[in-house]
Amino acid sequence: MQNLQNMQATLLDPNIQSRRDLYDLISRLADGLPGLTGNSLLLLRLGVPTPSAGIAFPRELQKQMNVQLYLDATPGNHFIRHKRPSTGTDDNVGNDRSASGPIYRLWISRMPVLQKQATIYRLNL
Repeated sequence: MQNLQNMQATLLDPNIQSRRDLYDLISRLADGLPGLTGNSLLLLRLGVPTPSAGIAFPRELQKQMNVQLYLDATPGNHFIRHKRPSTGTDDNVGNDRSASGPIYRLWISRMPVLQKQATIYRLNL
């Protein structure tokens, strides 16, 4: 609760060697955090500390995250896709145009107040 009140962050800076490693780390991390997976992915991507553990990624790692936002795909619905690295390409080069991955619904309204405010501010909603 103290982390939530003070918006303190635990800066998580793992040594990532490839896009596949980054994808796997983020998937496991988002699935293991309390709350909704889509919300956790969004917070990690925006650099907003997660409510439970105050985890945040450094900017360089945030930029490497391969997620795609679908804001207002339908009225009142927001989604996020965590794109898998495409297979058969070098891990550190190339684009991921053909990449696919799970799509999660975002429930920004269900975030704790401080995370919700920071998310709305950073997304300009």
